[in-house]
Amino acid sequence: MQDLVVLDWIEILEKIKSHATSDMGREAIMQTEPLKTPQEAHASFQEINNATEVLNQGVRPFMTSLDLYSTWILRLKKKTRF
Repeated sequence: MQDLVVLDWIEILEKIKSHATSDMGREAIMQTEPLKTPQEAHASFQEINNATEVLNQGVRPFMTSLDLYSTWILRLKKKTRF
């Protein structure tokens, strides 16, 4: 835990959290823990790179009601049950 204090981990998460657009996203960010291996870090950076490439092409996700995710996902799950 001391290593995280030295790295200003909480301050980093707070900075990232300031860009979140939903309460659920802000909560998830604050629960983020450092990756345990260099392989996990590499895979994470690759995912970030892939997402950045998509966004740079002008594709933007539609997220106006992201705060209502938990409500909508429950409704969708109920409708798809047979």
